[in-house]
Amino acid sequence: MKSSARTLLKGGSMLLVALVILSYAYYKTKDLIEGPSITVFSPENGAEVATPVIAVTGITTNIAKITLNGHPISVDEAGAFSEEVAIPEGYTILSVKGEDRFGKQKEVTLSLVRKAAANRSERSEQTGTTTENI
Repeated sequence: MKSSARTLLKGGSMLLVALVILSYAYYKTKDLIEGPSITVFSPENGAEVATPVIAVTGITTNIAKITLNGHPISVDEAGAFSEEVAIPEGYTILSVKGEDRFGKQKEVTLSLVRKAAANRSERSEQTGTTTENI
């Protein structure tokens, strides 16, 4: 009886040690397994913007390279980014792509709509001035 209890205790201890080692190995390699992460704070997907230039802001993890519409952008030590981009009138798609040092990629796309500015004659009526196009 004593030997079976010792064997059971020894097997349980070995299983516990193996579980701790595997948990630690996962903790250290989870970034490699999960790959890059990109979170865009603003603008929101589907947003309607009024200005021709907006700031795209967000945060990344596990990123070696990041681009906004194909142009490299800078990221601070905490992984935060903020980049201004011109938005033409109408429907626009922005693409934020990141790649980790192992080649895994992540892409976030944002669909935005910028309303057309009021035409010149409408603006003139609102201000009470008249203009002639020659």
